[in-house]
Amino acid sequence: MTGLIIQYVLLVLMVLAIAYFIYMLNDKGILKEDDYYGITYTILGELDRNEATRENVKKILKAVASTVEFVEEAYTDDEYKIKEERAIALSREAIRSLPIYSDLGDRALKYLIRLAYAYIVDNSQ
Repeated sequence: MTGLIIQYVLLVLMVLAIAYFIYMLNDKGILKEDDYYGITYTILGELDRNEATRENVKKILKAVASTVEFVEEAYTDDEYKIKEERAIALSREAIRSLPIYSDLGDRALKYLIRLAYAYIVDNSQ
């Protein structure tokens, strides 16, 4: 009987320790919130320290999404590769108009554009 009580107490202590560990990770900002398909971490890695904020990530995502919508509406008859190149160029211009001075690489922009395009195609059906 004593062994069973000790096991239950240890189990409760273990659950409390895990909950406290997760709380500490969240409090220190180690756990990522609003990580859109893992792309937030990629964008934050390419921005300078003073520009690496969630607000800037949201601004970048909105700029790329609006660019992809424009390219999809304006160039409906073109091939996907041509649309992607135009979207990269227009997205780069849109990001430069934001108060962000870091340059996102082509690879990150391609991922963002492909995600935005997939979202647009999925919602249009």
